[in-house]
This record gives sequence, structure tokens and C-alpha cells, in this order.
Amino acid sequence: MQRFEEELKMVKAESFRVGKTFRYMAGEWETRAKEWVKRAQEVDTQLARGMIAACWRHKVTFSRLEELAEWHHRELTLQERLNLS
Repeated sequence: MQRFEEELKMVKAESFRVGKTFRYMAGEWETRAKEWVKRAQEVDTQLARGMIAACWRHKVTFSRLEELAEWHHRELTLQERLNLS
């Protein structure tokens, strides 16, 4: 039983870090999109629009992954509080 509880602690810690990583990646892609908005005047408009769209698409994807990871982490935490594990 002790091994199971140790494993559960590791899974909870990992699930918390995964959410933080996805949040970081979403922020990075948002920053890149904003940089392309600033550069739009300097480069081909079609290229800039494509890059901005791609950056925002990645940002949205990582934001959604962050939500799912946080949901999973809350589920693990709730199970522990309710002693359902």
C-alpha cells in the first residue's frame, strides 16, 4: 500500500507540472504571435498573417491542454481527499 501511495504522490506532482508546462508554452506562443503582429509591417503581409494564425492556433491548443491537465490534477486531488484512491 505504501508503494501505491508513493506512486500516487508522484503522479499528482507530475500532473501539476504538466499543467504549468502547458501554461508556459501557451504564453510563449502568444508572445510569438504578438511579435509577428509588430513585424507585419516589415515582411510580406501574407507570411505575417499565416505566422500570426499559426502562433494563435498553437496558443489555443496549449491553453486547452493546460485546462485538461489542471482538470486531471484536480480530479486526483479530490480522489485523495475523499479517500477514493
